[in-house]
Formats: sequence, structure tokens, C-alpha cells
Amino acid sequence: MSHPHDPVAICELYGVKFEYLHPPIPDRNFDWTAWFDAYEEDGSLEFGRTKAGCAWSVLWNIQDHRESLADHNLTETEDFYINRGD
Repeated sequence: MSHPHDPVAICELYGVKFEYLHPPIPDRNFDWTAWFDAYEEDGSLEFGRTKAGCAWSVLWNIQDHRESLADHNLTETEDFYINRGD
């Protein structure tokens, strides 16, 4: 079982998918990409050097992605991460 504060597990609860790209560029900040499974045609949400880094970027910028989450039913824990600071 994953840790309750594991950013990848939290993102996966929302239906966020990850892919390891490893593009042929020297900048490793774009090795991982994340997107909402239901909104794949909208493109990537975030990029990151690692899968966890990409997940943290999604969580950190979740306020910017709230419209994409409108159709998701959130648990209390998920709501805490999305609405922190509100």
C-alpha cells in the first residue's frame, strides 16, 4: 500500500496518468509528463524530472487545473490537497 502522502498515488486517485518520455534533449525536466486520463486530448498538465516531481507539480498547480477536475468526485483527502489555502 502506498503512503497516504505519496504524490503519485494522490494524482492517480484523480485519474492522472504518467508517461516517461526521455526526450533527446539535455534538459531532464521534461522526462515525465502527466495528464488527466479523461482529458487526454487537452494535452499534458505538467512535466517533471521524475515521476514524483511531475506529480508534485500537478498537485502544486492543481488550482490552475480545477476546471479539469470539475467532473471528479473528490474524497476529503483529495479535497484537502486541491483546496489548500482556500
